[in-house]
Amino acid sequence: MFEAQFYNFCVSALFGVAFGVLYELTHLFLRKSSRPYLLFLCDLVFCLLCGGMYFAAMLLFGLPAPKAYMLLGMAFGLFLSMKSLHKAVAFLRRKVYNKIKSGVKQTKDKTVWQKPS
Repeated sequence: MFEAQFYNFCVSALFGVAFGVLYELTHLFLRKSSRPYLLFLCDLVFCLLCGGMYFAAMLLFGLPAPKAYMLLGMAFGLFLSMKSLHKAVAFLRRKVYNKIKSGVKQTKDKTVWQKPS
């Protein structure tokens, strides 16, 4: 009995981590100042994909109906994903943004509108 519950908890935690990756993918190009309807749309897509993936996994792995410990497992996996993966993606996003910004600035500094000497 306990082994089956522990197995279900671990599978749910792995799905929580997968949901964290999915969250990063759906929110990759949004900024904090993005339009609210885009944020709502990304959250809606995220929720629909997570629900569909989880119920497909329930059928595939033969998991029982959702129980409280399974929801806690998903929340735990999502928490772990947000604490590790989210920080790495945010760092890489800032790095790429700054690289692009400096490249655009260098291009603007070499304007083609200057008079030839």
